[in-house]
Amino acid sequence: MKNLKKAFALILITALAALSVSACKGNGGSGSKGETNETIESVLEKMEAATKEVKSSEADYNLDLKMLIKVQGMSMDMVMNMTGVTKGTTDPNAAYIDMDMNIEVPVAGAQNQKMEAYVVPEGDEYVMYSTSDGGESWSAVTVDASQAQEMVGESGQGMVDLYKNGLPIELQGTEKFEGTDCFLITGDIGIDDLTKIMEKVGSSQEDSLSSLEGLVGETGEDIVYHLSMYVNTSDYTLKGLSVDMKDAMDKALKASFESQGLSADSVEIVTDAAEIKVVYTSYNSVDEITVPDDVKAAAGR
Repeated sequence: MKNLKKAFALILITALAALSVSACKGNGGSGSKGETNETIESVLEKMEAATKEVKSSEADYNLDLKMLIKVQGMSMDMVMNMTGVTKGTTDPNAAYIDMDMNIEVPVAGAQNQKMEAYVVPEGDEYVMYSTSDGGESWSAVTVDASQAQEMVGESGQGMVDLYKNGLPIELQGTEKFEGTDCFLITGDIGIDDLTKIMEKVGSSQEDSLSSLEGLVGETGEDIVYHLSMYVNTSDYTLKGLSVDMKDAMDKALKASFESQGLSADSVEIVTDAAEIKVVYTSYNSVDEITVPDDVKAAAGR
């Protein structure tokens, strides 16, 4: 179970990184790739310019994991799915998150967790209201302005700087994504690159970076995340992204078992699916995000 907890931690940290990519600024694509006269730098620059005009955004989020772990002749199936919606506004900075997570693991069996959160300004501070039991109980904590900005994010900001500083991404041409003509940008992202992405978002992610380094250990430099970004060809807004983390899950979990004295031959990881997908469904159409009175009352505010 200790290794399974590490696996879930790696997944959630990767999920945070995926959202960080969209804040700095499987596969979901279909059909053949088209040619374009654009360069990756010109696409990223136009995406950042378009993002500055965005006042709100809404996105669908999906995480799928299906894997088989075989250790010393024993087999364990692990399935995890997380779906949800995120909304954000920039004036004022506010966010709403609604997630539904389903996990199936040996011994513990099937588990479901419904999570919901609001991040809103109240006076001179920001307050995050959250529940992890489907709304039966709510808590409220204050967060500083920089943390609130990170949670809201600005899809598309910061990618030019990351590219110029060595982020290994390439423009592959154009492709349909969720029915929209998009520029396709791909890259094989290593742990160092993932660290740069998360650091670009802000220093409050330091705990996650430390956890990530601890999870992958000496194997970290060999782990690769396959990133695909889709930028709308008509208005250069970020349409979505996907992160394929099969390689990361296989190597990190195997390294975790081996660190406990198990030989490489006694451990087999078969990953059928390990992908995080974010699809932006609308821009500049989110109404003001407010916290319902009954939520405030339940949180004692």
